[in-house]
Amino acid sequence: MRNSNKNITSTNYRFNKKISRKRNLRLWWQKYQWQFIGIFAFLTLILGYIGFMDYFNSIGEYRSPLSYLYLSLQLFILESGAISEQLNWELQLARFLAPAIGAYAALQALSLIFQEQLEMVRLRFLRSHIVICGLCRRGRLFTERFLEQGYPVVVIELDENNNMIKHCRDYGAIVLIGNATDKKILLKAGVDKAKYLISVCGNDGTNAEVAVNAREISSKNKDKILTCFAHIFNPQLCHLLREREIETGQTNFFRLEFFNIFDIGARSLLIDYPPFSEDDKFEKSQPHLLIVGVGRMGESLVFHAATKWEKIYSKFNKKLRITVIDKIAKCKKELLYLQYPKLERICELISLQIDVNSPDFHCADFLFDENNKCDITKIYICLDNDSLALSTALTLNQLIRNQNIPIVVRMIRDTGLATLLRVEEKNKSHFKNIYAFGLLERTCQPNLILRETKELPTEIMI
Repeated sequence: MRNSNKNITSTNYRFNKKISRKRNLRLWWQKYQWQFIGIFAFLTLILGYIGFMDYFNSIGEYRSPLSYLYLSLQLFILESGAISEQLNWELQLARFLAPAIGAYAALQALSLIFQEQLEMVRLRFLRSHIVICGLCRRGRLFTERFLEQGYPVVVIELDENNNMIKHCRDYGAIVLIGNATDKKILLKAGVDKAKYLISVCGNDGTNAEVAVNAREISSKNKDKILTCFAHIFNPQLCHLLREREIETGQTNFFRLEFFNIFDIGARSLLIDYPPFSEDDKFEKSQPHLLIVGVGRMGESLVFHAATKWEKIYSKFNKKLRITVIDKIAKCKKELLYLQYPKLERICELISLQIDVNSPDFHCADFLFDENNKCDITKIYICLDNDSLALSTALTLNQLIRNQNIPIVVRMIRDTGLATLLRVEEKNKSHFKNIYAFGLLERTCQPNLILRETKELPTEIMI
């Protein structure tokens, strides 16, 4: 069985690698095709000029240079090449290359003009494809990842001026302009024939409406199962809707799953950077986590760290210490206790109402106890602004640089400042102990949301 799994994994890897090579080649050609067409057209023009000049010289007929140029240009429209006598190789090659280049350029121009009509033709033949509603950064990443795995993808986007539309089309996706809550648009995208529908629009209500309309469409085609993933921004609401969907049950033709990138991101972050070691006995000391910024990601981190603690270490009868820093930390703490009733029993939650830009934060008295000893074991920074998050990490790292305490910084993207952190980490510079976690790249992965259908998280505290 193990060898069989290895063979399947190896086959999938080769398949994905082959698709990736084809896609990269297509993207490269789309980027540079007009440069190559221009070069080939220029070379063809030179060949035609030389060919005509040699031909007319051989028959003793003199023509001006402009005549040779004019005859060469006519080759592109299938003119001036009908010479019955024996031709030299330059002219022979030019009169075949020129119309081929002209025809290719014309077809490319027509494809741009009739792009929508061509996409409709492609749509008619699609089966078991992916429909993605909303072309935000999440939608773009999902589109790229599914295409990389060999799935055909149809994107529905409301804003026709969205600058990601061209990128997704070049990548190989079909993009429809329209409102994803409109049943006609969903039908146009082939939802009734699709395998997965992923709604990542910027509003929870919109994503829920897309799911409701998709369910209604699927009910008319019970020969095929559609799995719909609706993104819900609020992690707590996502948990509640998920539990509600489990209670009501799934139909034979439609499956609805709610997901939240902050919830998935928190779990992934704790896997990549565990809050504590499972080998520790915690007889003399215990983990003490510091979470800076208690937004959606911070809330999910508290919840999943506490869940992990109770699941593994409840036998020690010790609470997990978590210090949270936020502008409205006290309010956040009360909300967390209300949302997760068992949290107070599992965690010692310390709330510090501090602005990260304030002098109090830069003094960082919260890092040290009465004996001026730092008992923080891991720091997670979950601020919405990447620049501010990195600045905060550098400030804390400077204060505890001799303590060897990991500082994990949640970044929106795995580019820009996150790239800087990785480079500096390899060079072992003053960024040592600071680690970047790219939220969108890490969470907008097909395998993560598809796994939700099989592995629902254990919501022990709801």
